[in-house]
Amino acid sequence: MSLPLQTVKPDDWLTVNRNFNKIKTSLLGDGASPTFAGMTLTGLTDNSLIYPVSGLLTSLGAATNGQIPIGSTGVAPVLATITGSTPVKVTNAAGSIILDINLNSINDTHIDWGLGASQVNAADVPIALGVGSPTVDQIQEYFDNTGSSGYFTGGVLSDGGSGTLDVSAGEGFIRTTDADNAPLVSFKFSGVTGLAIADNTTQYVFVNDSGTINLSTDEFIEAADNIMLGVVTDEGGVISHAFNLGVRLEESIGQMGRYIRHVDDIVRNKRKGGLIFGQSSDANRDVTITEGQLEWGRTSYPISAFDTSGADTFDTYSAGGQEATGVSAWPNEQYDNAGTLTTMINNRWAVLWWYIEPDGHIVLLYGRNQYVTEGQAEDEEQPSSSIPNRLSSASVIASKFIFQKSSNIATKIETAFGTPFSGSGVTAHNNLSILAWTSASHTGTVSTLAGFDGAGAAAEYTESNYLLVDGTRALTGAWSMGSQILTNVNIDTGDINVAVTNTEWDAAYTHSQLTSGNPHVVTPTELSLVIGTNVLAEQTIGIADNNLMEVDDADAADNDYAKFTTAGLEGRSFAEVKSDLTLNLVENTAHSTDAHTMTIDGRDVSTDGSNLDDALGSWTSMTFDAGDFTGNGSMTWTVEEADVVVNKYKVTGKTVVHSFEIKTSAVAGTLNTTLFIDLADVGNVTQNHQYAFIYNQDTWVQGACVVEGSSSKIAFYPDFTYGGGNWLNRPFTYIRGTVIYEID
Repeated sequence: MSLPLQTVKPDDWLTVNRNFNKIKTSLLGDGASPTFAGMTLTGLTDNSLIYPVSGLLTSLGAATNGQIPIGSTGVAPVLATITGSTPVKVTNAAGSIILDINLNSINDTHIDWGLGASQVNAADVPIALGVGSPTVDQIQEYFDNTGSSGYFTGGVLSDGGSGTLDVSAGEGFIRTTDADNAPLVSFKFSGVTGLAIADNTTQYVFVNDSGTINLSTDEFIEAADNIMLGVVTDEGGVISHAFNLGVRLEESIGQMGRYIRHVDDIVRNKRKGGLIFGQSSDANRDVTITEGQLEWGRTSYPISAFDTSGADTFDTYSAGGQEATGVSAWPNEQYDNAGTLTTMINNRWAVLWWYIEPDGHIVLLYGRNQYVTEGQAEDEEQPSSSIPNRLSSASVIASKFIFQKSSNIATKIETAFGTPFSGSGVTAHNNLSILAWTSASHTGTVSTLAGFDGAGAAAEYTESNYLLVDGTRALTGAWSMGSQILTNVNIDTGDINVAVTNTEWDAAYTHSQLTSGNPHVVTPTELSLVIGTNVLAEQTIGIADNNLMEVDDADAADNDYAKFTTAGLEGRSFAEVKSDLTLNLVENTAHSTDAHTMTIDGRDVSTDGSNLDDALGSWTSMTFDAGDFTGNGSMTWTVEEADVVVNKYKVTGKTVVHSFEIKTSAVAGTLNTTLFIDLADVGNVTQNHQYAFIYNQDTWVQGACVVEGSSSKIAFYPDFTYGGGNWLNRPFTYIRGTVIYEID
């Protein structure tokens, strides 16, 4: 279609206007042909968006939910959706785009926290709330109610010289007032140098909520708003020490856990109790443990109930290492003999030690000895050496079984929790000492006598105030008998005081039965004496039967021999006796010096008679030598010279008698079966001889000893099985006895 448009000349705006009106009317107006509303563009789809490219309209295509044209400088636009991520969520819907901010996903990269009043801080951050509408609902309040004042950097104390102190700058948290839940704020304090310390004082160093370093001799002024940094001591104007000891906040929870682990071992939870050992008390020898809990550092370890009558088992160890696993019956016949399990002697006693590990494993450690009595076994102390690593590093000792060999029931089960492993205690009164008679448990002393007063209460009396029955103690004052009668008086020496007159005697004593009236003249009848019964009847003098004898010699003297005469006895001197017996011709010497020989048991005793004592035997004490007292193996027997009461021998012919008594000697080292005493060097032992002897290591018992010719020693065994038992480690071993043997 062509339009009749007019030619336009320069500046002919009227013609231009006419031409536009014609175009508008003919091409785009209501009368246009074709009309604008019916215009069709090829390449378009329904709901397409178009955009021009070089004067041509171009389709973007139909937009889906939420799509919008997105431009890009210099290139064609595109249809695209808005996408989002935490904390902005985008929802593209039909004809709409919804943006949702997720408040729970906000982090510090999206918020300018700052310090201003209009910016976000800890007081604006909420915390999770439970029931009851709690008022503490923000992070700051959480800090205020659960945090602690302290410092985490700086605050280091050092000697500033000339009696002064330097404190380095630091940072920490501190409360604004001395209240447990006052606001807890972060603060920074400046360091100081040359802080004067008073001579010869100890000062505690603090920093308050104003950041001021201050000193005090009172460590207890520390408060929530005045925290301690350390302590410094001055001696004579010189700093002797300065060190930090205040509350350090960094890694505080971890430090506390490590502190608990370092200063305490694995322990039982006392509040929950439990972990008490028991037994089945029958031939099964099952072990039971009640439920409980162990604590190690900041970790709790529940321990289930344990019973070997079911599936539960335990491991066993000696000083030599692991002995068995999967055990269900406690052993009742062996003990740990220096790392080797050894069968006990019948009727002996031993112990078993029990440990619990945090993972619930139960471990038995054999006792280190066997004992003659139950009390000795009770006194065995907890092993301190040769303990398995698994026990020394991660276990707690829990119980102690005390048993007699082959018994299926432990005599005593002790627990380590509460009153642990008590000994047998003193059961005999004479084992008590240094106790006053009047105390609840008593013995007497050398200067007092124990007795009871008139009311029956225990009392002590001075021993020197009382007479002795042997009459050796004299009275130190006058003895008044009062109205009491003195009977059975025997005065054989001394005189009655000359001041006592007959009149005084008469006044003091009455003799109502005297017929003569004279208190100093009495008859046998008045004294109730019967002649021939109470007193001797008159007898004939002479040497006939039943006669009395009298001395018939004017010069009889001490040391004379008695010789009958017709009238009685006369005294005879030594020379007179020799003459009477016709012995005055015999030489009165120690022995004959003639050349003849005299022997006893084949030994010449004639020369000077000096060998006679040897023939009959005399005692010879052994010269002390500590090397004469030994033990077999690595066992030692230490005997000091003062310990030897008797160690002597006597030789009679070919027979030797050796007597010994050794007290308070010490047996130590690796315990074994035999102690030895060297024999005297008097000849070779022809054969071994066996004897019994007694000894005391805890109580007096009988052992066996053998005179060994091969070793020239006396061998001592603690029982009659000759090697069936070991000596005990005791510092008070006592041995006593006598042996007889033959030499060549």
